[in-house]
Amino acid sequence: MEEEEASTSSATPPKKIRRMCHYNKDWENKYSWITKANVDTRAYCKICRNEFAVAEGLKGVNQHASTEKHKEAESAQAKSQRMDSFFTPKGSAQSEKVSLAELADIFHSVKHHISYLAQDCSLNVRKQTITDSEIVKQMTGGRTKCTAIVNQVLYPYSMELVQEDLKEVMPFSVATDASNKGNKKLFPVAEVLLLLENNDTLAFSLHNIMTQFRDTIVKKIYDEHFGMKVRMAMNKKYLSDEETQEFKKHALIAYQRAVAYLEKWFQFENSVFRSFSCLDLERGLPTLDQLIELWTLTRSNDTPPEALYSELAILSSVYQSLEGKSVDMWCSFFSKESAPNLLKLVQHVCSIPVSNAFVERIFSVMGNIWTNERNRRGLETVKSELCVFFNINSSCTDFKERVVSNKTLLKAVASNAKYVKKK
Repeated sequence: MEEEEASTSSATPPKKIRRMCHYNKDWENKYSWITKANVDTRAYCKICRNEFAVAEGLKGVNQHASTEKHKEAESAQAKSQRMDSFFTPKGSAQSEKVSLAELADIFHSVKHHISYLAQDCSLNVRKQTITDSEIVKQMTGGRTKCTAIVNQVLYPYSMELVQEDLKEVMPFSVATDASNKGNKKLFPVAEVLLLLENNDTLAFSLHNIMTQFRDTIVKKIYDEHFGMKVRMAMNKKYLSDEETQEFKKHALIAYQRAVAYLEKWFQFENSVFRSFSCLDLERGLPTLDQLIELWTLTRSNDTPPEALYSELAILSSVYQSLEGKSVDMWCSFFSKESAPNLLKLVQHVCSIPVSNAFVERIFSVMGNIWTNERNRRGLETVKSELCVFFNINSSCTDFKERVVSNKTLLKAVASNAKYVKKK
């Protein structure tokens, strides 16, 4: 008995049963990086991509969060963008929004002659400052992509708009000129459509302008008027009589040479612009005979339709209510009255350019695009930017509304087919 009691007293006491905690889903409300592992007593860290024990409950989660490995991984994730911010499924609603934003942004840079380098820098600044926009995060605008979109997306679209205008069977003129850029000779071809919305001198105003200019010089010759300051000087006898007569002689010769130059290079009597001048409403209504002459001149000697008489009568009845310049008066008339034959005459005459100012403006814009500092731009890109600038008549904000429903255009922006390999 004594031996049995001794052996019992010297035996090792039994171990206490350890209670193990299980994964608690409520922890995800506090830690977004945690999720349940395959075993109930373990959790998975999305940042470290490792499992760890949670047998001790929340204490195990806090211990893992305090490890150096987890802190470094969490810091690296905060500094890096998620991969899904760079890629969006093609054809999705989000992809179309990104394409629309990129297209509008690049169109803005073309309209305001912003370099692609500055465009890319501006986009990077926006990504740093507008951090709550997923569209801005996914936008890209490097030089290669901007060039591809301008050449392969915006340029074809601008030419489609020109072709649509030509389908309207509206009269147009073609103007060209030449300019040098380094060792290159450039010949831009400009299509001039109806100019009623422009501030340029119109064909029906040219004859009256030139006639008035010549008559003013002729009157100054007759009156021997050389300007107010000169007349004041003569009245105050700053010059002797002999010097005054000598001055008048040379001044009159200069006036006469000016008149001779005008009459040599502009046909005042037999010019077609004289026939066009009957459409200058600021100077009065055209007569029926003038319209018949103009119709014969512009419509290949076709007999004028009888309706032309009725349309002239309508114009006469509302003429007193028309205000502004001739172009404003015609616009007001055609917006309120139906006069298709008169409209054809006005369209024909107004499509005729009276100078090469429009082509010279192309050279001016080209100078802003293709500067000595921005000399990496290729000839194809310069041509594309000029066509986009002149053919797409929309403001930067209106352009977005214009193309928002053009699925083909937005698809072309997202497609890799816009990148052309150099041969």
